[in-house]
Amino acid sequence: MNLCRRYLEIAADRIEAGKYLAAYCLLMLVMTVTALRAGSRALWYDELFTFYMSHLPSMSAIWAGLKQGADLNPPFLYVATRASFRLFGDGPVATRLPAMLGFLVMSVCMFRFVSRRSNGLYGLVAMLFPWVTGAARYASEARSYGLVMGFAALSLLCWQSACEQKRRRWVLPALTLAMASALLSHCYAVLLFVPLGAGELVRTLRARRIDWPVWLSIAVTMPLVLLYLPMMRVNSGFVLHNAKFEPRLSSMWEFCIMILGPAVWTWLAAFVVVLLPARRGEDEDTPPARFPAHELAAAAGLIAIPLCTLFLALVLTHVFETRYGLPAVMGFAVLFALLAYNRTANRRMAGVLLLAVFLAGFLMNSFWAPPDDTTQSLATRDLTPDQVEKDVPFVIGNATLFLQVDHYAKPDLASRLYLLRDPRVALRYTGSNVFDDGYPIMQRWFPIKGRIEDYDRFIRQHDRFMVFGPMHDPLDWLIFKLVDDGAQMNFRGQFGESLLFEVTPKPALSARSPS
Repeated sequence: MNLCRRYLEIAADRIEAGKYLAAYCLLMLVMTVTALRAGSRALWYDELFTFYMSHLPSMSAIWAGLKQGADLNPPFLYVATRASFRLFGDGPVATRLPAMLGFLVMSVCMFRFVSRRSNGLYGLVAMLFPWVTGAARYASEARSYGLVMGFAALSLLCWQSACEQKRRRWVLPALTLAMASALLSHCYAVLLFVPLGAGELVRTLRARRIDWPVWLSIAVTMPLVLLYLPMMRVNSGFVLHNAKFEPRLSSMWEFCIMILGPAVWTWLAAFVVVLLPARRGEDEDTPPARFPAHELAAAAGLIAIPLCTLFLALVLTHVFETRYGLPAVMGFAVLFALLAYNRTANRRMAGVLLLAVFLAGFLMNSFWAPPDDTTQSLATRDLTPDQVEKDVPFVIGNATLFLQVDHYAKPDLASRLYLLRDPRVALRYTGSNVFDDGYPIMQRWFPIKGRIEDYDRFIRQHDRFMVFGPMHDPLDWLIFKLVDDGAQMNFRGQFGESLLFEVTPKPALSARSPS
């Protein structure tokens, strides 16, 4: 046992002495794993929005598309993705590179933020903390969440330096630039005002004076929120009151399951390490650390972002997605690392064990699931024209799956690919018309090869066709409508979670069928 302690203490000394090299090696490891996962997965529905928007000829065309409802992200995502395309082509890794770089920046900032208040070991723990949560999957998703994480962490680090009166000439403009970049990346980035505002408010109350340069550096970015208005206005025409997007109190439980759930076993092991008893005399003369109250308030504000997202969804947007609350994992990382440092009284053995636990958690989560783990990817990978009849219309019953199949389909399949729409029927069955009214807008801006056709018109023109799609998506209505209309449904196979049917409409519904 004493030999084990000795080796752990030697490891702690060497990691602390070479903490920047250790951080570099860990970052290279997590980014390599992330790049491998990014290159092994097909782009799915949301990511194809980024892909197609970034291929528009100019930023003015992108802004025109945003104002018409082609996507609901501010333009910085497409600026970053276009730059990635110019440098590395338009493959899946290049498309996801901005998100990967955002997580890289977030990791570096977490390391610096915490190591300033503790040491290099606990800074490394904070750096790895988000990578064991469900947030890690968004490091390889071509949307704005990775960028928001990076800019949020950079804002936090710049704010910390500004509060310490360090290099204010540089960090205050950097704070403004980081906040502005976050606001220009995603609409829900507006909630970053919560942690910074909470932290600065606590600092103001404790100091009994207002630090105007810091407040102004944060507040000057607020007018950028006005850029959201044209996009919100055009998207207000879509009805989104449905089971998939509906905000409710149980949404917090969904956030815990999807974002925090993957880290449960890692956290349990970490708490065991934190609660290990100290060796006699090891921390007798080590006073408990005191952390700035305003920084703890900012971390608590980050943790509160999911609740703020739910409140905003209930009163304004009527849409809640667990990924909108991702910055909360940074708040958990800061509080856990600092409280563990305080509880263990900077025991070097505990720091090394915690680092090992989080590294093992990251590796376990990374390789536990297959790289190609999305329903859409599985369906696209397995679906080939030879498995279905030729010269028969091929209808995709799921709107999100349609865009991916259309993007990757071979010419033979793409020539007979259909998506059926009927906004009134969609509202009746699902409570949402977002796809049925949204796809005609998408057709104006995206190179969609398949056909978007009205349900009634298609049924009148075809007396036999194939339908392919999952059975459990709350926004799907086609299969239920066909069954209610009396169509004959013959099961032809299963691909991943999607089913394939041969459909013969009821004769009265098809103009080509005998009366």
